[in-house]
Amino acid sequence: MRKVGVVFIFMSLLSMSSMAFCQGLGGFRSGSEPNGFRGIQWGTDISTLKDILKYVRSEEKDVKIYVGNKDE
Repeated sequence: MRKVGVVFIFMSLLSMSSMAFCQGLGGFRSGSEPNGFRGIQWGTDISTLKDILKYVRSEEKDVKIYVGNKDE
């Protein structure tokens, strides 16, 4: 009886995990990736954005946090 319970639990976990990874891609189309974020193109030099971004803090060695001037 114990063996049946273990098999049942294993099969339940297996089916739940398989459902978690079977999500469709939704409406994703190749080549539809955004060119940037909030009007800023990826790869833009941060020094050119001083009029729209302000430096907030840096708690870690190689991490700098900026916030948009209009963001709260």
